[in-house]
Amino acid sequence: MFSITVGYTQIYSGNLRISSQTEVDDFNYTEITGNLIIIENSATPISNLTALNALVEVGGNVLINNNTLITDLSGLSNLTTIGDDLSFYGNTNLSSLNGLQNLTNVGDVISISNNDALTTLSALNNVTSGVTSVIINGNDALPDLDGFNGLTALPNGVTISYNNGLQTISGFANLQTTETVTINANAITGISGFNNLTTVNSSLTISDNISNLNFLGQLTTIGQDLVLANTSLTSLNGLTNLSTVGGLSLQYNNALISLVGFENITNLSRSLYLFDNPNILSLSGLDNLTTIGDGITLNFNDSLADLSALTNTSVTGNLYVSNNASLTNFDGFQAITQLNSLFVNENQSLVNFTGLSNLATITQYLQINNNVSLTSLAGLNSLNSIGTYLNIDSNTALLSLNGINNLSTIGGHLSINQNNALVSLTGCESLTAINGDVYVKDGALSTISHLNSLTTIGGDLTFICDSLSALTGLEGLTNVPGLLNISNCNTLTDLSGLANVTSVGGELRIGNNEMLSTLTGLESLTSIGGCLTVKGNAMLNNLDGLDNITSIGSCFYGLEGRSKNRLNNIAISIGGLYDYEGNGNLYDLCAISALVASAEVAESEIIIGQNLYNPTYLEVQNTATCANAALSINDIESNSINIYPNPVNQFLNVNVSGLKNLDITTLSIDLYNLEGKLLFTKNLKTSNVNLAELNNGFYFYVLKTPNAVLKRGKVIKN
Repeated sequence: MFSITVGYTQIYSGNLRISSQTEVDDFNYTEITGNLIIIENSATPISNLTALNALVEVGGNVLINNNTLITDLSGLSNLTTIGDDLSFYGNTNLSSLNGLQNLTNVGDVISISNNDALTTLSALNNVTSGVTSVIINGNDALPDLDGFNGLTALPNGVTISYNNGLQTISGFANLQTTETVTINANAITGISGFNNLTTVNSSLTISDNISNLNFLGQLTTIGQDLVLANTSLTSLNGLTNLSTVGGLSLQYNNALISLVGFENITNLSRSLYLFDNPNILSLSGLDNLTTIGDGITLNFNDSLADLSALTNTSVTGNLYVSNNASLTNFDGFQAITQLNSLFVNENQSLVNFTGLSNLATITQYLQINNNVSLTSLAGLNSLNSIGTYLNIDSNTALLSLNGINNLSTIGGHLSINQNNALVSLTGCESLTAINGDVYVKDGALSTISHLNSLTTIGGDLTFICDSLSALTGLEGLTNVPGLLNISNCNTLTDLSGLANVTSVGGELRIGNNEMLSTLTGLESLTSIGGCLTVKGNAMLNNLDGLDNITSIGSCFYGLEGRSKNRLNNIAISIGGLYDYEGNGNLYDLCAISALVASAEVAESEIIIGQNLYNPTYLEVQNTATCANAALSINDIESNSINIYPNPVNQFLNVNVSGLKNLDITTLSIDLYNLEGKLLFTKNLKTSNVNLAELNNGFYFYVLKTPNAVLKRGKVIKN
């Protein structure tokens, strides 16, 4: 660093840092080739800059930061040119920039931030060239941004944010073009500046408290998004000359009731985004839009009921419609033929999808959730394919899926869950392929017969449906690649709809189906890639239907697959360790004997418990011993065992006189409730059992010796 003298010009070469009033007073330069940094040393604070009055030019940055006593810049009155940035930060008593009136050129950024006493910027009105961007942040005493009227262009934009006392902007009156404008989180109620602004190449964001946009009357072009979030904004009339804009984003405009003002906009290359504008009634004002290139989001617009302004608007991208309390249908979206995704959630008044009648393809997902008035999917009749998944969840008034009648393919999973009024899958008649999981959990669903065209699924198949009485509709399936789970279907009596399934890639789980009395329907099944689980089926007598399974995996996989020697490796669970897991009426497990033998299922891989009869591993392993252990109904009847009266009030009598050489004292009787829970076991010392303490209702009994079950049945207690 050094200084040179040229004539009467004193030049400082390099960067100069001034930290004390003494250094200010010793200053005697007209030019600095590098940066000028003025940051006081707390021991010797700077009180004024008067001695800098010879300075005309700085080749680098001028940084005036964190000074506590400076109130103005009167010592810089001859400064005309700054080569790079001009920055004021954290100068606690700086009230004005007076002294910079002769400054005309700043080479890059002007940044004015966190100057607590600053009340005016008017001294910068003569800056006309070089500036790329202006940043005004956190100057809480500034009431009016009144400078920068000499600027006509800002290549990188202007940001005005978090100036808590800023009520208006009168500056930037001659600015015509800029890259961005961001006005955010101030206290602004009105703007008179920016009144000659015609072009914003990127985005214009105003998120404050202004009531009108009249100051933007000359604006014609916004290259990317116009973002408006102003709780007091009542009108868009100031935007009537705006004809070109990339996207529109309106958020939290509580007083805005109309989009009138956008009439000259014909195309959005980006998106239309309306979020939490509670009083907008319709999309009127967008009537001349012909295309929206990147989707529509309509969320939390409580009064929005009319979409008809977009009747002739082609839309690509995503359509998100959520929490619009007054919206009843989609009338106005007739020009939409393809979407990436369609998300429809919690629109309290929505009854159908009328208006989307030309939508043929969704390349990603369709999600329909929590629309409490939705009764059908009418309006989606042209939809034929969904690229990833379809979720229909918690639409409590939905009666059927009528409306997706032409849907043939879902690229991912199908989930239909907790639609409490859904009684059928009407509308799914054309569905042939679901290339992911199928999950259906709906208590009122009584039939799935409308899945009769389905031939392919790509993952798990799960039905948890309290009212489902049959699996009719699944006859086209021959393979389930993942889990096959039929659980809590409490009116289901058999599995006949699965008659053509030959293989299950994951677990086969049949659980807690109260009326299921047979596994008929699984006779074609030969292979299970996971484990076999049969639990909590109170009416199930036997495992007939599983007779042809010759290959089984495990519920716990390692890289080596199933191994008989692996700890916690379970291949077969019939019942379980706890009462609620048992199949209370199941006594015949002989259908799995061949599987245990052919697949070499080890004793450690089988759990059998809490069933009406629980054979040992040796008994179930051998077909002959299994048959001997579980006496057939015909054998029992031939032995002439009589249990009476039925119904019974107190004593249940047991007559085994037809069995020769049988000592009644060797018999015991087990009593179960309808859920399969064992209530008691009594050894018969006499020919009757006292049931007086039982509540009235239905019960199951099992009469047995230490070696065999003699009789099983149901008794009614009055």
